Amino acid sequence: MYESEVPDLEIECDGYEVKERKTCNLRVRNSHLRTILSGKTAEKHSYVNYPREYSSRIYDPSIERKKNSHSLEKLYHLFNFVIVILLLFIACSKLKTVSQKSEAAENIRYALQQARKRYHHAKLELQKIHDDLEYLSAKVRYTRKYDSEVNYAIGEMEHREEAINSITGVYIKQNDKIDHLKKHIQDHNRAELMRRFGPGPYFVEFEVLVRGKRHFFTLKTAPTDDMPHSVFTFMDMVHRRVWDKTVIIHHWQHITQAAPISSDGENKRGILKGELSFPEHGDFYRHEKYTVGFAGRPGGPEWYINLADNYESHGPGRQDHSKVLNDADPCFAEVVRGRDVIDLMRKISIEAMRNKGNGGLEFSSIETARIIVLKNDGNATE
Repeated sequence: MYESEVPDLEIECDGYEVKERKTCNLRVRNSHLRTILSGKTAEKHSYVNYPREYSSRIYDPSIERKKNSHSLEKLYHLFNFVIVILLLFIACSKLKTVSQKSEAAENIRYALQQARKRYHHAKLELQKIHDDLEYLSAKVRYTRKYDSEVNYAIGEMEHREEAINSITGVYIKQNDKIDHLKKHIQDHNRAELMRRFGPGPYFVEFEVLVRGKRHFFTLKTAPTDDMPHSVFTFMDMVHRRVWDKTVIIHHWQHITQAAPISSDGENKRGILKGELSFPEHGDFYRHEKYTVGFAGRPGGPEWYINLADNYESHGPGRQDHSKVLNDADPCFAEVVRGRDVIDLMRKISIEAMRNKGNGGLEFSSIETARIIVLKNDGNATE
């Protein structure tokens, strides 16, 4: 229809092949030309035939192939990128899983180590309990009150533990009664201390002769709420002058002991009253250095001064004869003045132990023991 050149045409080709008339149907999008053709033969999108020269100049299949090749290359690179991302994600997931499994394995190893420690500790505790049962079994063989029951238990080994448990139950019941009696004795002694000596603590001054020289040291008793029975027994002996003209024995490195023996060798133990009714235990003094305790079981009249910290050897259940009842030497006082005298006694004790010719013994003399009151200025009155 129109074969002259039309400026500013934007055309599309309906196909890649040129028709027999050597023209191609082109869609005209030029707004000016569309307006001219609108009245006769053109619609909103009209078609016109143009010569081949315009068609070849407008459409080039090689350009389209390059575009398609470029798009495929982009898609290929995008696909490779997605594959790499997926591989990285899978690798990170596996690393995280391996890390979690490694952490779980470490937790299992730690828990196993803790379990082994607890097992070892439980095994030691079980062995200790077994040893205590064996010791208690040996002790009850010689208990006259339960002689028939114990002999039957020993004869029947398979029932030994049942017999021990039965005896232990009886002991617990008896122990409740004993505790009641102990409390009654303590209350009575506490009231007697208040009546005879006033409120505690009390101070006792000792005058001693050590290798012919006169020395003094002072004891301070434990509170009456803590050790009333031991304090009363000791104060009663001091009040009755039991310890005047007696001796202190130097024979051990860890203690030095006072004995009711006169300087000429007379043993006064049988004529005095100074033995405890039971081995009283308190927490105010714990057998540290310079503290004072009763010797023997149940305790007294002999008493000793600790020359070192003896809690591990004299505390509750530490000695062979105190394991079953878990008792201890009553620790009821402390040296508060004259500790240099106690240090001198320790030196003498060590020298006496080295001197085998004298039997490893040496004695000091207690001249007097008196109850005093310490004033604020440090002076004492009787």
